[in-house]
Amino acid sequence: MDDCVFCRIVSGIEPASVVYSDNEVLAFMDIMPVNPRHLLVIPKAPVAQLSDLDLGKGAHMFKVAMSVADALRRSRTKSIFSL
Repeated sequence: MDDCVFCRIVSGIEPASVVYSDNEVLAFMDIMPVNPRHLLVIPKAPVAQLSDLDLGKGAHMFKVAMSVADALRRSRTKSIFSL
């Protein structure tokens, strides 16, 4: 899936300001933020739709999103996160 920008970010071909990564998901700063500290949390395995994720992976992705959002809210910098 070289035409998929998210696949290229996950594989390391495209650069990203990663704030969290594990075996299942990747969280990184958006290059065109809508508001300060706008970030994206994506599954590392490509899926066409969010509903294509199994419930366990979807729940894990949402848990990571909540944790990163909380860390962003409490952080005064964009580079240090404690999950």
